[in-house]
Amino acid sequence: FSPFPDYFIVPFLGYLSYLGFFNLYLVIIISSLADLLFMELDYLAGRFAGRSIVIKFLNIFRVKVKEFHDPEIWIKKHGAMAVFIATFIPFLKHLTSVAAGTLKMNLFWFTVSNFAGFFIRFLLLAYLGYRGVYLLSPNLDFSIRYILIAIALINFAFITYYLANKS
Repeated sequence: FSPFPDYFIVPFLGYLSYLGFFNLYLVIIISSLADLLFMELDYLAGRFAGRSIVIKFLNIFRVKVKEFHDPEIWIKKHGAMAVFIATFIPFLKHLTSVAAGTLKMNLFWFTVSNFAGFFIRFLLLAYLGYRGVYLLSPNLDFSIRYILIAIALINFAFITYYLANKS
């Protein structure tokens, strides 16, 4: 509910965790769950209100409702990856969530891909705030390389899985 975007707040909370005011792990988990809650609300808005609005606009442009079937098939095949990628793009995540609800994406996969994306995003942002002093100094703390390698491997596995199963 803050007027500031999460990419400003979460690194600051990470820095406050470094100073001992907060627990870094709770910052990551609570930030992920909070953004997930907002995306679930966007999804539900698209699911219950968005479809009727889109159908009204389709009628204005003389587009048949049966042509709405192709995007529904696409979202069933590629929706989880689209939602995962959208979590890293600040304003696109809301549009994607409403579209996923409108196109009746599976709620379970919507939630899983959103949480995975937000967890990785806020892990990076909070850790940037937690270790930001070391990252910006000439004496780079190389202990973070294992975390960065783990994040890269998780992303690589997710993308490989998606590419292998997209057909």
